Amino acid sequence: MLSTIPNQVRLPLRVAVGVVAQGIRIRLGRSLVTVTGVVLGVAFLTSILTTQTLHRSVNTEDRLREQASRAFGFLTAETGPVFGKNLGVVLAAPLSPMEERLLARLERDGAAELRVYAPSGALPKSLTNNGRARRVRSERELGQDAVAILLMGRGVVPALDWSLATQGTRQRLVALGSERAMPALPSQVEGVALARPLPPDEQRRLLEAARRDRFRAIWIIGISLLVTIIGITNSMLMSVTERFRDIGTMKCLGAESGFIRRIFLIEASVMGLVGGVFGVLVGNLFALTLTLVTYGPTLLGQALVAELSALGLGGAVSLAVGALLSVLASLYPAEFAARMLPAAALRSNV
Repeated sequence: MLSTIPNQVRLPLRVAVGVVAQGIRIRLGRSLVTVTGVVLGVAFLTSILTTQTLHRSVNTEDRLREQASRAFGFLTAETGPVFGKNLGVVLAAPLSPMEERLLARLERDGAAELRVYAPSGALPKSLTNNGRARRVRSERELGQDAVAILLMGRGVVPALDWSLATQGTRQRLVALGSERAMPALPSQVEGVALARPLPPDEQRRLLEAARRDRFRAIWIIGISLLVTIIGITNSMLMSVTERFRDIGTMKCLGAESGFIRRIFLIEASVMGLVGGVFGVLVGNLFALTLTLVTYGPTLLGQALVAELSALGLGGAVSLAVGALLSVLASLYPAEFAARMLPAAALRSNV
């Protein structure tokens, strides 16, 4: 009478996790090499994404400062140097980013006093932190002994008697800081626009430069992704294929193909996650250091504040790419190992 062959024992997940932990401890050196491959791949991708994000913010700040410098040049062309001179400021809040930088430039170049007329609302921080700004309550006080009156902000222009406001100014000049229509001024008062569009040739040059930068960014990110995929795939392939003899031993002891497959996927997930975390940290540190050396701490701080959410998203993407690629890179060799016959696995010299 034939005896019944018992079903093969299915090992639980905790046993697979234990085998993975023991394997990592036994092959700690090889595991560190594999994790290092993941770290380098993810670090390269993270550094590229972070550098591109920071450069975008820095370039935006450079453009704003350039616009403020052009507006400052138009103003001084009409008034002469502003050092030691008074300026009136009619505030139709809120200020544009360019106007905030223009006020900072006026303070830096030594304007004696900025007399701010803002009948509605509080002064913005860019003026309250400005030691040269003083709030005034009347049109006469606004323009008294001032070289010009600046109309700034994108809100509703306060109702003013411009004849009275410019009566005490030296040049009876109203300079418009924002891109809006010039208010109706008396015939004896001159209006000057400080925010002027660039010439067509300059606009065309900037568009071409932006197009080249966009193409270069796409190319660099694509290359970084390719390098990351190759680096992680090579590390995970070596980690799996060098253990064919261990697979043969486990199969001879009764391990199922699914258990073998599960072991390698768990190990790949752990190494991909650990390597991804360290890779994100190393890549961000490299990109931040490079930006600090290139642009200085001020622009770096402004870029971090402006692009904080984008930096977090880039780090999450890099971490997910590292973990996902580690698992994907181990799918084929894990499946191949799981289908190997025990005798063939034991004869392997990989």
